[in-house]
Amino acid sequence: NLAHLSLCDKMGIPIVLFDNTLETQQYPTVHINDASAAGLCAKFINKNKCKKVAAIYGPQELSISKNRKLGFTQALDVQIEVKSCYAKNAQEAYRFTIEQISKEKTTAFFGISDEVLMGIVTAVNELKCAASTTIVGFSDGLTLPFLHKELHYIFHNGKTIGEEAAAQILKQIESNDQIIEHIEIPVELYASQG
Repeated sequence: NLAHLSLCDKMGIPIVLFDNTLETQQYPTVHINDASAAGLCAKFINKNKCKKVAAIYGPQELSISKNRKLGFTQALDVQIEVKSCYAKNAQEAYRFTIEQISKEKTTAFFGISDEVLMGIVTAVNELKCAASTTIVGFSDGLTLPFLHKELHYIFHNGKTIGEEAAAQILKQIESNDQIIEHIEIPVELYASQG
């Protein structure tokens, strides 16, 4: 529902959507390409020749979950067996991870966010299988790479996105006009330094 944004339009208030943006082309945005970034994670799993992967997304209705799932599944090798789960929090991700390792012998995990990764890493550490488990996903925090030495992650830098969003809103204020630009912040896959 974009009614609140329409009200801002009528009042002449400049708008820039950033980070987890809405599915609209009506307003300027600053974001990462979620599908492409998730594809980098899948390619890492392909390269490591993982056989069984568990992919844990956020709430199913969120565009971030849809886009990251699309990018991940499209880039994942068709021979790799993948089980998916939509987790609302770290606890749900933790329970799914425990189940996948214990029952399915899954050795690779993809997590959509810091919260999901926290559930995965906690379960993997608890089951003492960190050395034999591949974990890849999205993180904008600084803690997770220290909790799992082999974590590979897309660093989603909120500071960079915020700075660019601020620059865009200032540009609109100075021009006194809404300039529709969709700025994509590049990302890359990092490895833990632990």
